[in-house]
Amino acid sequence: MRILLIEDSEKKIEEIQKILSLVSVGAAIEPTIIRTMSEAVKTTSLLQYDLIILDLMIPYLPGANPSSDAGYELLRELRKSGPNQFTKVVSISAYPDEVSVYREKFDQLAVIITAFDDDGSWISTLKAVISELQAARQIPRAVDFLIVCALDEEREGYQLTDLRRISDVSVKGLNVRFVKSDECGIGIILRTSSMGLVTATYETALALQIFATDVVAMSGICAGFSSKVSLGQLVCASLAWEYQAGKWSKDGFEIAPLQVPLPAGTRGVIDNYFDDENLVRDVEQKLGRMASMPTELSKPKIAPMATGSAVIAELSKLQHIKVQHRQVAALDMETFGVYYAAHQQYPQVQHYFSIKTVVDLADSSKDDHLHAYGSALSAHVVTEVIKRIRKQ
Repeated sequence: MRILLIEDSEKKIEEIQKILSLVSVGAAIEPTIIRTMSEAVKTTSLLQYDLIILDLMIPYLPGANPSSDAGYELLRELRKSGPNQFTKVVSISAYPDEVSVYREKFDQLAVIITAFDDDGSWISTLKAVISELQAARQIPRAVDFLIVCALDEEREGYQLTDLRRISDVSVKGLNVRFVKSDECGIGIILRTSSMGLVTATYETALALQIFATDVVAMSGICAGFSSKVSLGQLVCASLAWEYQAGKWSKDGFEIAPLQVPLPAGTRGVIDNYFDDENLVRDVEQKLGRMASMPTELSKPKIAPMATGSAVIAELSKLQHIKVQHRQVAALDMETFGVYYAAHQQYPQVQHYFSIKTVVDLADSSKDDHLHAYGSALSAHVVTEVIKRIRKQ
């Protein structure tokens, strides 16, 4: 395991090395030790590490006084780009007041911060992080599929499918559930840390850096346009874009979208499956009677889906979205992010798709009575599409 220790206190270096020697499995953990900001910037730009242990206050140059800004500035640069953009970081500071000041900022950078004090909490924190990283190194890096969900209830919909849960783990900060079935193989269901376009893009891209796969899917619930879809209807995104990308001017909103389409090969599989007139009825029989279900069955459709970072509960807000594509049928907060991450991945993912259930019509009557049904229905259909793709 490659660990970088950025620390200028000899006492802290000695104590941290002692803990690392106690938790090492197999070969001893020998960290690379850096004592200044200038050296840290150079090292982190050239080499990738599994873990960076960072002091909050380090000198910028040899012989200079430690600066409380140095650690935070280094982290900001790390998270922008480079080989350690997604590396796990633990900050251990001998100054409790500094920990309180920087905690919120470090949380935003996905960095654990703890105080180097006598009660030993920093020791348990460091041990837990090392154990997680060691466990992650045993996790398979090639999987048959990756499914992305934005909500717990969307992922829980898979409990009613034949995907069997293997384990729930955290891999580089991602909430990952390993699942398997005879027809789908072994895969993961990623539940993103929050709803929204930015999180979906970032965490899908990170997952694709960690796990190699040819199939990426998204399931869950979405809003729909009443002129195009009905409550409870399944929609597969034929293409996705961010409906907020553009400029508001005195003449209205001028959209400047990047549209990412459903791959042609994937669309053929889904189109063939959606031709089955009994599709939804057959899935509902497997689900059994649920507390809330739509009053009518609607045939699934493949149609454009717009993505934005805001929940819409007012019909007037939909007008500038409707004019962006005359066939737009649904909108959500994540699909474009998943499509974009999969499309940009190198080597490119062969199959990616998003199939969601319409549970509201983006108006003031928005409620959650169809959420459980919608999550379970889309989970079943996504699982079936994965089976069909793998049979090709």
